[in-house]
Amino acid sequence: MSTFHFSPRPNRAREINWREWNDAAFADAQRQDKPILLGISAVWCHWCHVMDETSYSDSEVIRLINERFIAMRVDNDERPDVNRRYNLGGWPTTAFLTPTGEVLTGGTYIPPSQMVSYLTQVSDAYKNSKPAILQKIAEHEKARKSAQGRESDAKVSPHIVDAVVRAVLDHFDPLYGGFGDAPKFPQPDAIELALEKYFATRDERLLTVVTTTLTQMARGGTYDRVAGGFFRYSTTRDWSVPHFEKMLEDNAKLLRVLVRAFQVTRQDIFRDTIRTLTAYVDATLSDRARGGFYGSQDADEHYYALPLDARAKLSAPYVDRTFYTDWNAMMISAYLVTGREDLRAFALKTLDRLWREMDRADAGLFHFCRVDGAPQLANQLSDLAYTTRASLDAYQVTDDVTHLTRAQTLAELALEKLFDADAGAFWSEPGGNEALGLLRRRDQSLNENAVMADALIALAHFTGEEKYRATAQRALEFFAAEYARYGLMAAQYALAVDRCLNEPVSIHVIGAPDDPRARELHLAALGEYAPGKLVQLLDPTRDARVIARLGYPANGAPLAYVCVGKKCGSPQISGVNRRG
Repeated sequence: MSTFHFSPRPNRAREINWREWNDAAFADAQRQDKPILLGISAVWCHWCHVMDETSYSDSEVIRLINERFIAMRVDNDERPDVNRRYNLGGWPTTAFLTPTGEVLTGGTYIPPSQMVSYLTQVSDAYKNSKPAILQKIAEHEKARKSAQGRESDAKVSPHIVDAVVRAVLDHFDPLYGGFGDAPKFPQPDAIELALEKYFATRDERLLTVVTTTLTQMARGGTYDRVAGGFFRYSTTRDWSVPHFEKMLEDNAKLLRVLVRAFQVTRQDIFRDTIRTLTAYVDATLSDRARGGFYGSQDADEHYYALPLDARAKLSAPYVDRTFYTDWNAMMISAYLVTGREDLRAFALKTLDRLWREMDRADAGLFHFCRVDGAPQLANQLSDLAYTTRASLDAYQVTDDVTHLTRAQTLAELALEKLFDADAGAFWSEPGGNEALGLLRRRDQSLNENAVMADALIALAHFTGEEKYRATAQRALEFFAAEYARYGLMAAQYALAVDRCLNEPVSIHVIGAPDDPRARELHLAALGEYAPGKLVQLLDPTRDARVIARLGYPANGAPLAYVCVGKKCGSPQISGVNRRG
């Protein structure tokens, strides 16, 4: 059975001798001294499907590839490590490589007539001019290495946060919301940064960024107002013409920021969008029996243009039922902050499945699992970071210390497998697992380090282990000299820096978990918005040591202590001054 996913429409792409990204394929390329054709696609990708139906269905293209190349096909969602190194501007990526994996040339979608020319010219050039090509690649590699290097003494500072906030404001589209022109992507991290800094500064410009963007997206064509759920992005500035794939990742991030925006503004449109978005995810992207969220639903321009009754007569676009750990963790976190009991229960069910099926004591945490397959690709930073955060969110919602223990286990795994103690940052994936192609160049991601740092800062507060905060600060300092080149795309980094520099609002509810008064205080604490807020329900019997470390009395009626650093307000009593 083929492990590859091709267009759902008629095509001949299966006639190409596709190989998986592995040692055997590289060995054959080197033994036969053939260049590699690397196709990076995605299950949901419209133009990947078009490439299958056109270029990869052309008889001459099929012949040339099978005769002159070793063809490898990689799914972007399954292999983010390969995509990070070889993506040439989008999907599909069509990359021509040497037998050892260096890039010769390539692009994205290449139509059949041009593809024949590409295949002929690349194979002829490699055959006839190989010494010159290899010399040029060696020179580029030498120049790349000499250009490497970072400022070792750069520090995190409020200036970083201010600079990224300015980039958010500078790129904001005041007419239609969002950032920049077409194509327009949601940028939920930038929206979240604007919301957090509005709450801290009461700068109305920042609230306008949040409300205008989310309102225009929800009312525009980028939101499916028939079935619910956000499409991936808009091809137009005004959000009117979307690219029709629906991604779990995008909907998880947007759901989380919608909940926060509703908590701050109480606007009906945000409440209604949360309701229809979660209804779509429940109906289409959820494994209701086992727990878990599916990865994506395909683009289909004809289907999504129809009203509900007309859609019902057709087969819905394909849903990728692969379990992706980081995306599931994102949606777990989003469901947990909604405050809805049904969503919380499903999120916790999914988190239990994640730990049961994707974690192995002898190997670590795996990235993806196809339907009825074995989990694959261990210990990616994205999976560890987002699952640590989801476990901490679950701990705050449930007071179950199992989730805190799991978060600490993942943090220790990340420190063991991925942290570069010399440089002070986390690698995106472990070293030594593969040395194929450009995977031998290890990668450090700004945003993934930011999510991991954010989780470590929270973990330090909950455990009292200052090594987690120190590690987070080092990881953030690693990027302090280069964050500016990312512009508003550094919003996640700015959020983590802000939480590193400023003490969060921490709410400690002291009371027995089965005491209704303690539960009332706990629910009230969870329902209020504050940037980076951390909530603990502490049982005087079970958590006596923690309560003593925090300096609170452990007897009497349930109380809630709202603190910023070591400064606390008057303790709150159940049913009294809940918003104080």
